Amino acid sequence: NIGQNLTFLDDGPSISAPGASASLTVDETNLAVNDTQAFASAFTSSYGADGAGTITYALGFTAGATGLVDTATNQAVVLSLEAGQVVGRAGVGGPIVFTVSTDASGNVTLDQQRAVVHPTSNPNEPVSLSADNLVTLTATITDKDGDSSSATLNIGQNLTFLDDGPSISAP
Repeated sequence: NIGQNLTFLDDGPSISAPGASASLTVDETNLAVNDTQAFASAFTSSYGADGAGTITYALGFTAGATGLVDTATNQAVVLSLEAGQVVGRAGVGGPIVFTVSTDASGNVTLDQQRAVVHPTSNPNEPVSLSADNLVTLTATITDKDGDSSSATLNIGQNLTFLDDGPSISAP
């Protein structure tokens, strides 16, 4: 009788974030224009022997100084997670400066709604968050029988805000 000596081990899916990820750049010259990039290709995954299931994407944030300041209020930009979006606000509970959102395919969108302070008067000067881990994108893979695994990508410094500048012309 060898039945009790037989063991069947379940494999699980695997996922990692070894690759370079996309960058998102918005320009204060036109706050109505957002930037969306595909981040799914930054993850490497395998469902294993149990077969394909799903991959889901979720944003996260780390509390701390962002290094950004809202131009209109001179308030430091602070992060929160609201309805699955990372939201940068001018002070706690203040007006929204920017949002970061993701969709089911791993596309991430940066939407700047207010100007941020830039260190010099140069037009188109870029600024970003002070640390890469302030905004994260986590991919979770689930195989056919429900096993899951996750990997997280730090994308805070992939978010770039370009300055605008005044212009003048003679008729």
